[in-house]
Amino acid sequence: MRTTAALASLGLAAALLTPAGPALVPVASWTDIAPVELASPALSEPRDGVLEVWTRGAAGDLVRQERSATGAWSAPQSGGGILTSSPAATSMSPGRTDVFARGGSGQVVHKTLVDGQWSGWTHLGGSITGSPGVVSMHPGRLDLFALGASGDLVHRFYVGGVWSAWESLGGSLASGPAAVSMVFGRLDVFARGTDAQLHHLFYTPGSWSGWERLGGVLHSEPSAIALGDGRIDVLVRGGEGDLRQKSFVRGPGWGAWTRLPGPVASGPSIELLHDGSAVVGARDGAGRYLVRSRPAGSATWSDWSLVDAIRPFRRAGAWVDLYDYELPGATLSREVALDDLRARGVRTLYLQTSRFTVDFDMASRAASWVDGAHARGMSVVGWYLPGYGDMARDVRRTLAIATLVTPAGGRFDAVGVDIEAHTGWGTTNEVSRTTMNTRAVEHLRWVRGATNAPLAAITPQPVATDGVGETWEGFPWRAVGGLTDLVVPMAYWPRTCHDLCVDDYAETNARWARSWSGRPVHVVGRGYPAADGTQVTDSDMAAFVQGALEAGVVGGSFYDYASTRTRTNFWVQLQRFNVL
Repeated sequence: MRTTAALASLGLAAALLTPAGPALVPVASWTDIAPVELASPALSEPRDGVLEVWTRGAAGDLVRQERSATGAWSAPQSGGGILTSSPAATSMSPGRTDVFARGGSGQVVHKTLVDGQWSGWTHLGGSITGSPGVVSMHPGRLDLFALGASGDLVHRFYVGGVWSAWESLGGSLASGPAAVSMVFGRLDVFARGTDAQLHHLFYTPGSWSGWERLGGVLHSEPSAIALGDGRIDVLVRGGEGDLRQKSFVRGPGWGAWTRLPGPVASGPSIELLHDGSAVVGARDGAGRYLVRSRPAGSATWSDWSLVDAIRPFRRAGAWVDLYDYELPGATLSREVALDDLRARGVRTLYLQTSRFTVDFDMASRAASWVDGAHARGMSVVGWYLPGYGDMARDVRRTLAIATLVTPAGGRFDAVGVDIEAHTGWGTTNEVSRTTMNTRAVEHLRWVRGATNAPLAAITPQPVATDGVGETWEGFPWRAVGGLTDLVVPMAYWPRTCHDLCVDDYAETNARWARSWSGRPVHVVGRGYPAADGTQVTDSDMAAFVQGALEAGVVGGSFYDYASTRTRTNFWVQLQRFNVL
């Protein structure tokens, strides 16, 4: 997590959230690390420069995301299945990935993805505990390892289109294994032993070695890579949520354990890419997946970066503000509303936590909404409305979103800063819009420096800032985009705008917001009743969604839930964003 000492100048303290490490265990078992192992990702590189991240989804399914050679992340893709372990993945030929996991009956299940085409699930039998490990020694061969039901290492291999029978390689183990092939014909396998140390055995043509202990105190399953220069790097999670590394170099042999910064709440997964660089993936204490990289020939790791920072903003969302759930006169029932939102296909709840006109930094009921939404499989973006008359207050209240930990251990999935001049009922702006332009950028810079949480700017509609009869002159689009992961323009169309006009309005605002900010867009719409009381029509909503989709948004929503919850056709239209 990034911090800055300059926060002190605002009278603020940024909390570092480090997951507490488990106590040392004199006798280890797989159950000591089962939740950690279950959350671990798997990495693979099916084509040069393309990184796949494989995880177990909230529904127990296989989930894949891809980072292209340009660095852009795809939307999550489900491969189905009912997994009872984290996945293991490898690529044994260009364009192909083989994925393995433990199925519902303790057996190994297997699926392939070849040039974008999924196979069905196949069962490979066995009775395993925890996550399997897999390695491809050469094109067309796979070696699969797992923790057996008796605490031993079990193994089978695939070559020539045929799987061998399972065999036991012994051992007294307490984690899933990791396997690498340093040179043709050799396999090295690692696992956590019942003494919590790293255990190792290797294969050379014709025979397996005995097990050896390599020390350490492991709080996850290991992960390993083999470099072509006769080196193996093994990574594990340490007792303080950090990463520990142990390396083998041909000649000197095994070195001492070294420490890499964390914190992580899962086991690590390390992958050697074709260009010689290494990538590590892990899950943090907020349930987010992160990666960091090490260039070829370097010993220096990059900072952690989020896997798909815009993930909470994808697809259909819904907005709930303080007037609807926290302030006097609020009418929403949390449980009823959340059940309804989920039934209507909402993927993300946008929940206001505070605003500059109230006397609290965080709504008292916010935590229960976060936990309730997560229990229903929805993400939650917390958003704050600053006034910019008191920057210390505005930064503090925004960081309160990033640092909230609910009684159940939940956290917001992302942070939104609502940059708007129309500040609500009976209030006026604290500063001029010219001052807001400067302070909005300053505000985002403080927040960006203090948290790695996904950050979005909720912005005015671009057509109100375009320099032709604009109502917000000089809005700093490029600077705002440079400090955020995504922008959320408010495409609030005029009272006289209907149907094709709404389509064009949504498309224009979304396209301009993406172009001017350089960031992906989740667009939020709203229409106003006409002077004669005519409401926004179902066809207006359909036009809004169509225009947004034509603009290439990553998601969309309509403000707000409380005022539209009875408009069934509105929600049918908004579900079209769920194809993204």
